[in-house]
Amino acid sequence: MSGLLGESPTIVLAPDKFKGTMTAGEVISAIEPVIAERWPGAHVLRVPMADGGDGTLDAVLARGFDRQQCSAVDGLHRPVTAPFAMRADTAVLELAAICGLAVTGQRNVEQASSLGLGMAARAAVDAGARHVLIGLGGSASVDGGLGFLLGLGLQAWDDGGAPVEPGLAGLARVRRIDAAGIPEAVRACTWQFLLDVENPLTGPRGAAAVFGPQKGLADADIPWADAALAHWAELLGAAQLSGDPGMGAAGGIALAARAVLGAEAEPGAPWIARLVGLADAIATSSLVITGEGAFDEQSLSGKAPAEVIRIARELGVTVRVLAGFVGIAEPRWRAMGVDQVVSLSDVAGSADEAMSRPAFWAAQAVPALL
Repeated sequence: MSGLLGESPTIVLAPDKFKGTMTAGEVISAIEPVIAERWPGAHVLRVPMADGGDGTLDAVLARGFDRQQCSAVDGLHRPVTAPFAMRADTAVLELAAICGLAVTGQRNVEQASSLGLGMAARAAVDAGARHVLIGLGGSASVDGGLGFLLGLGLQAWDDGGAPVEPGLAGLARVRRIDAAGIPEAVRACTWQFLLDVENPLTGPRGAAAVFGPQKGLADADIPWADAALAHWAELLGAAQLSGDPGMGAAGGIALAARAVLGAEAEPGAPWIARLVGLADAIATSSLVITGEGAFDEQSLSGKAPAEVIRIARELGVTVRVLAGFVGIAEPRWRAMGVDQVVSLSDVAGSADEAMSRPAFWAAQAVPALL
């Protein structure tokens, strides 16, 4: 392959995280030494990627933001120290690092909520933020953003006038809300959300049907959860937004934020790509290596590797994918412009073995990738 790339190629390493096993930076650290051994003269550009989920905060901190922290709660309302980033009057938060599945651990979708994200966002505003940007990937809840709004100061009651608890169980009971308790400073902020999926709030591709089971929702409970989300959208006066792409992100937080805060939402991967200068890096390179834990059909709906592949294809640069698991057939990924795909599970002999020593097997997979 050195004949194709030359003896001193520029190689861009731009993976996303391998969820549950390695951060994007750890993936790069695992494979870079093998590349350096293969091409001693290679110039490697490290461009860890994210798409609004895990790793978003790291990408921002690497670009001149300062790390801050505050008290909040995880997805099951246990105290946590929540990180966020600040630069001037702009704050960046990553849901996954506050009340996401990675922090919460347990899958309890009826009780899990986005309350901690609202608490942290309010703390960021109290710290001087006037522009708040939130990455919504990796959530543990399907609460329609009820918890997020409660954390900002919303009040919500059931039929009997009792306050409802954050979470899907509370969402199913809420019948009346009052946003007067949300401080003016919060309302005066501009709010922007980074989405890693394109799913609507409700329906067969909605938050409950697609992501609920990943968070512990039984198949038999999907219809009532979907109905609760639909009723919530009506209560917010935002039923007309339920079918819009991305409104099902993080269990519906995007819709709640748009309805109450006038928030804007955009795909996270292109935003991160612009932040880290991905296109400029790829334009100087001979080869791009990207990847994530599971390279499957969901990867094509707003995930970071798809953005890396798109940019590489536009610039005419060879792109290859390293993944823990591959769920896309070769004709499909070749049609996307991908030159090679290697699965750690195949190299290791099983998914369990690959996940038990992910950095080792990532390094072992590099020769097959090159």
